[in-house]
Amino acid sequence: MIFINTSTNSTGLFKPLFPISIPYGIGILISVLRENHIKASFVDQQIYKNVLPKISEIVSKHSKPYIFCISTLTEAYSEAVRLSYKLKKLYPDCIIILGGIHPTVVPEEVKCPLLLGQFF
Repeated sequence: MIFINTSTNSTGLFKPLFPISIPYGIGILISVLRENHIKASFVDQQIYKNVLPKISEIVSKHSKPYIFCISTLTEAYSEAVRLSYKLKKLYPDCIIILGGIHPTVVPEEVKCPLLLGQFF
């Protein structure tokens, strides 16, 4: 599993409320997976603005099916969707899971064809 913490460059309404922070939830999930001998990696878009090269490097160390777990706030939701489409193009058989505040609060909004596996 490859966890990705999304970020945005926008200066939207919520940006000042969410400064760069440690993604504790992702850390806890990775810890549990590793305790159970499940390989898990992490990429933070707050650090790597273009995460695709870093993801490509990490993917080479994982076996299929690639599972991308994307954590997103409302402010970065559009970036999470863009990233999901790019990942699905690069790794057509991958599994994409969205989590974080936005998908938790408005789950009906993340039920798009891509995330339901109906990518075309």
